[in-house]
Amino acid sequence: MINRKYPVLPTLLIGLMLLVISCNQEKEEKEQEEITYP
Repeated sequence: MINRKYPVLPTLLIGLMLLVISCNQEKEEKEQEEITYP
């Protein structure tokens, strides 16, 4: 593996945060659709 000092953790954390935000938005949209279209 690469032994250089590269900020891998910050990039991974940002990617995980973006994935969590996108998943939460999708869930909210699905819940809204279920409520508006029962």
